[in-house]
Amino acid sequence: MTKVTLSSCMLLLLLAPWAWATTGQEPHPPTNLEIPFLDRESAGARWTAMGGAAMATVDDGSSMSINPAGLGRIRRIEALGTIQKQSLDVEANWFGTKTTRSLSSTALKEFTFSFPFPTYRGSLVMAGSVYRRNVIDGYTVRRGTDPDGNIPNRDSEDRNGLVTAWSGGMAVQVSPEAFVGFEAHGFTGNYQETDTWGTWGTCNDVDFSWNTDIGGYGASMGVQYEPIPLVELGAVLRTPQRITLKGDITEPDGSVTGCPERLYSLDDVATLPYSMGVGVAFAPSTFLVAFDLTYTDWHELKYPGPTRDPVTDEYIYDPTTDIRLGV
Repeated sequence: MTKVTLSSCMLLLLLAPWAWATTGQEPHPPTNLEIPFLDRESAGARWTAMGGAAMATVDDGSSMSINPAGLGRIRRIEALGTIQKQSLDVEANWFGTKTTRSLSSTALKEFTFSFPFPTYRGSLVMAGSVYRRNVIDGYTVRRGTDPDGNIPNRDSEDRNGLVTAWSGGMAVQVSPEAFVGFEAHGFTGNYQETDTWGTWGTCNDVDFSWNTDIGGYGASMGVQYEPIPLVELGAVLRTPQRITLKGDITEPDGSVTGCPERLYSLDDVATLPYSMGVGVAFAPSTFLVAFDLTYTDWHELKYPGPTRDPVTDEYIYDPTTDIRLGV
């Protein structure tokens, strides 16, 4: 067995919504892993129903994930939990043959405990939360016939993983109309995958496997302000997040007879860029309208892979703007 070092951006795939669909004869193991955009996931049932547009108006434990300034509005001890059910159909296209498999999972998405301290004026609230940021659980089978030699081929993928954010935060009311908050979080998690291929190079019925530990940390700070009655404003700054990926990848060595196992050691660090967002809400007593806009400068991305096109020297990943509207 030989041991070499492999740089990978797999972690960034783990921290984004997982792409299950596959097409054609992709190289395996992947040789050009694209970093997907990391969506700001909605937190809390109420704010999920608002499409995640809540920077200006969030006022419960979900503030830890949306805008920590909203913690300052909590006036009594609060425990908040959210259960999430996910279901999807996985479609694979392998040598022109389509297969479909249904996946479903139910788990506790978040839990936050908030404690307001008695103050002479204003407010002081501290909170802690556990947020299951990504749950990966699936088994996929792809079947087809290789047109080169008319050989039946089968591939199966068994994936499971969990990335959890552990957060602590606080907020204060600095005036009758304004709140300021801060939170810091750390990531922990693990990702495991086993792929079984019918053929790969000169090997038959071979396994590829990943076993990766995930860590990291980040922070955010926010404000909420009510300039006039019924109108609320919010702003959030999210600092760069440092992510670590440590583990092993094994594969058969198809370049030699007998296909012995090769081991790749992963020990990578990625820094996701800062982002900043603003929100506005109109909140009379009978309904709520909210609008959020978040800007992320992906030119600031740092990871063990190319960020510029080697020919044109232009950035591969452009800045993005996330727009959300809820009623």
